[in-house]
Amino acid sequence: MMKKKTIVVASNNKGKIKEIKALLPDIELLSLSDIGVSDTPEETENTFIKNALIKARHAKAFTEHTVIADDSGLEVFCLDNMPGVFSKRLYVNRGGKTEENMTDSACIDKLNLCTLLKMMEKKECDKRDARFVCVIALINSDRTEVVFEGQCRGRILTEPKGSGGFGYDPVFLPDGYDKTFAEMDDEQKNGISHRANALRKLKEYLDD
Repeated sequence: MMKKKTIVVASNNKGKIKEIKALLPDIELLSLSDIGVSDTPEETENTFIKNALIKARHAKAFTEHTVIADDSGLEVFCLDNMPGVFSKRLYVNRGGKTEENMTDSACIDKLNLCTLLKMMEKKECDKRDARFVCVIALINSDRTEVVFEGQCRGRILTEPKGSGGFGYDPVFLPDGYDKTFAEMDDEQKNGISHRANALRKLKEYLDD
């Protein structure tokens, strides 16, 4: 039997890795912790592409395997595409205070989501159009680099709905659907999400 290809995902985010595994079932995926890496680089760039490459290059220094890293976020059009690259740290970026050792991603997600809704109240946004964007950077074993991008358009609700997903999923209603990402099961979300769209392009590249 042919051995599975192994790829290191430059992340320890369990929700993210679960989504990737569902879309790349024929590939053995390793997280950063699986290869003994606990630290992550600071995301200092102002674009998803550049931040994805920062994370991929950092992980590649610890492995000979192919590496993928994604940078993704939510762009709300009436907020001039905020939070964008600050999606994972919106609360802190807007002056919120957290404990130095605060690592509970669910708690951080909730703070970020509340911050977003407050920002939209202050802006009095009538049009709540938005899109999720995902950029995946791949570094091959020979260190060549390739980038794939996916997006999903929708709008932001005024209050959270659903208990699944992570991040801003409870307030994001994709175009053409009556459920938020957080109300969808994994199969439905993975059929239309920004990450799924980027991963399909990645899979086409790997299968080529």
